[in-house]
Amino acid sequence: MRDDSDVRYQVRSTPEISAEVRNSGPAGSTAPRLLAVDDVADSAELVARIAQRCGFESRFTCDPTAVEGLIQDWHPCVVVTDISMPGMDAIELVRVLKHAEFGGELLIVSGLEPWMLEQAGKLATMRGLTVRAKLRKPLDARALRGHLTEAQVPA
Repeated sequence: MRDDSDVRYQVRSTPEISAEVRNSGPAGSTAPRLLAVDDVADSAELVARIAQRCGFESRFTCDPTAVEGLIQDWHPCVVVTDISMPGMDAIELVRVLKHAEFGGELLIVSGLEPWMLEQAGKLATMRGLTVRAKLRKPLDARALRGHLTEAQVPA
């Protein structure tokens, strides 16, 4: 049986898009914040739960168009994101992160070819983003935990 006691639901909508954003972690927490973005809900939720176990307050969304608003409103210090989602590719995602003035660390996750993952990381770095890691799917939870515990987060 799944315990959802730590998950709250918030629905944001626009005329064309309904974006579900789920939170985990205690309300009013001073823990560092992590936003997980993946069009596959199970993947996004897995990242958020791992982050929570690493001491982060986490949120996840399956709607990449919600990313800019979430970064501007919630100010995560880490974003873990897939780079191949319907409606947004790596180039557009990097543009959105830069436009939202995301100044934290980025972990890029993808099931695409390794060279695509590498190029997405290079693009993000060239645009001034800090890339902590580039991880392949299926996601290695141990590797993700290692990167999260090493992330440079505000004290």
